[in-house]
Order: sequence, then structure tokens, then C-alpha cells
Amino acid sequence: MFIPLQSPLSLSFPEHVATSAALKCLLAYTYGLEDCRIDAEVSDGGIVLTGSAPCPAAAKMATKIAAEFTSKPVRSLIHVTRPALSDPALYPTFG
Repeated sequence: MFIPLQSPLSLSFPEHVATSAALKCLLAYTYGLEDCRIDAEVSDGGIVLTGSAPCPAAAKMATKIAAEFTSKPVRSLIHVTRPALSDPALYPTFG
């Protein structure tokens, strides 16, 4: 009888998918990261974060959370987008 052996890649694939999905949810619902659009993928034995954040502090926070969530190395490719200076929310009015 022939029984096919599963490769290590196929054995770990569900773990990669579950880790990516859990990390995406964690980052999406973390206070302070509401304005971020961050994607997390397991690649080459580590976590790769891509997407955008409104400030460097948010990108750093997301990277720290990903590093604490998993024991894998984290590589951040998050693009920091600054809010437009014409945004009225940046200039509160007093009076």
C-alpha cells in the first residue's frame, strides 16, 4: 500500500495562515492603531508587516506587538503616511 508523506511545508501551512489571521485581527483592534492599514504575513520563517500607518509611533507599536505575539523575527515594511497639513483637525480653534 502506498501512503504519501506530507512535506514539512504542507504541515506548517495551516499554522502560517492561522498566525497571519490572528496577528491581523490583533493589530486591527488594538487601541491606537485604528487608522493603520497593516497586513501581516508569515514568510521565510518570520513575520512581514506591510501597509500604512499615520505616524512612526504607530508603525513601531505594530512591530512591537507582532514581536511579542510570536517568537518569529519581525520585518516591518510599513509605510508612514503623514496627515495633510490642510487637515482642520490638526488646528483646533479656541474661543
